Amino acid sequence: MAESALIKRNSFFSLLSMSSRLIANVIVFWLIARIYGPDTFGIFTFSHTTATLLILLADFGFDILLTTEISRARNQAVKTFQNIFSFKIIFSLLAFLIMWIFSIEGNYSIETRTSLQIFSFFILFTTLTNFSLALIKGLEKFSYETIVLLVSNISLVLAVVVLSILKVNILIIGVVFVLTRLLGLIFSIYFNKKLLPDISFRIIFPKEKELHQKVLIFGFHILFANLFFQIDTILLSLWKGNLYVGMYQAVFKLIILPLMLPDILNLTLLPVLSRLFVSEKDKALKISYLMNKLLFILSLPISLILFVYSEEIIHIIYGYKQYSASIPVLKIFAFNIFVRFSFETFALILTTTNKQIIRMYTVILATIINIVLNYLLIPQWGLKGAAIVSLVSIIFVYGVYSIYSFNLIKKWYFNFQTPLLVSITILIGYLLLTINHLKIYLGVPAILVIFTIIGILFYFTKEDKQILFSTNFDFLNIIKKA
Repeated sequence: MAESALIKRNSFFSLLSMSSRLIANVIVFWLIARIYGPDTFGIFTFSHTTATLLILLADFGFDILLTTEISRARNQAVKTFQNIFSFKIIFSLLAFLIMWIFSIEGNYSIETRTSLQIFSFFILFTTLTNFSLALIKGLEKFSYETIVLLVSNISLVLAVVVLSILKVNILIIGVVFVLTRLLGLIFSIYFNKKLLPDISFRIIFPKEKELHQKVLIFGFHILFANLFFQIDTILLSLWKGNLYVGMYQAVFKLIILPLMLPDILNLTLLPVLSRLFVSEKDKALKISYLMNKLLFILSLPISLILFVYSEEIIHIIYGYKQYSASIPVLKIFAFNIFVRFSFETFALILTTTNKQIIRMYTVILATIINIVLNYLLIPQWGLKGAAIVSLVSIIFVYGVYSIYSFNLIKKWYFNFQTPLLVSITILIGYLLLTINHLKIYLGVPAILVIFTIIGILFYFTKEDKQILFSTNFDFLNIIKKA
């Protein structure tokens, strides 16, 4: 496949980029949770989650829109960047202002209020960095994005490790988050100028109505797509307090790590599929199908491990006594992983075929459902209620995406392999839980070996394996070309 080398090259750098970001977050939040305890961890993650939600407002789909538009017409890259950048600045400043108002008007402790104000700058620097990186991805220069994120995230980890060991005030660690994002912004702007010397950062609003419509569609989608997935943390804080937030976010930060796999493929294939669905639709569908197969086979062992070994995972990472209530939450989130992995391809296809409006309406409705169900379940069921609502919301969203891709669903899933693999997974889980519960250090390698053998020998076709495991992908040559 002509695109396979490019996809693998971009995937390699996307893997480095996502790994640096997510592993850094896992290390940082694990240290804070472990050293500072659930209460302080709850304060910190409340501020960080609030900032993350407002970053969604600041981003408002501009990043994905910029990447897709530049991928379709690279000769218009400077103009496209300039047009969307003007909107980006306004929304970034709006999110910054809302965070300050939220911190002042809310009935918070001094520490929580100060933490929120510190993270307002985190919002500003992060969202502008994301936009700069979206330009880089649209031009498919993923190696530059990797450099920016490695510098930013390695700096963050090193600083937080030292400061956490010294057990400095948690607000200082918040300041470190801000400074490392500023560093990333400086590097990303440098690469923007290197790729497009004529690029301008002036505020000039475009008059094209079509662009305005696209901005709204992408914006409301990205805002509500993340809101329905993370608003449970805000609601837990309001109705149950920071202790519950800390225990819930302990699980949330864990599942971010496996979720980087579909995110890597999304980031890599977004510009490629945006281009190919215009010029070579059959090739785009072929790539999408392979992505779907890969994510489905990966979802089974990951979900199985998280469900069967939830108690051991929480105990090893956080300590059983403080975070025992997080165990059933992790079991529920194991099913979230399965749904997200298995149907993520259909979401990407909707975006790359100019059907983003379907995704927008779906996630808006999902957010409403999420809030209503959380209102009913959190007061009585607490953490379990929030986790159940999260699962229901994800099933609804990806169910709708699948309906709009039903012809592909029939072709890709209605076969003997899919139910057979699911049945095998359920059987293995049953045996591990009831007959002979292997310790995690034996069970996890066994599960990974079993599914690797199944994938290579029975699931992937000869052509699939040629594409996935071809030897024409020279990592040393890639690094030299970076």
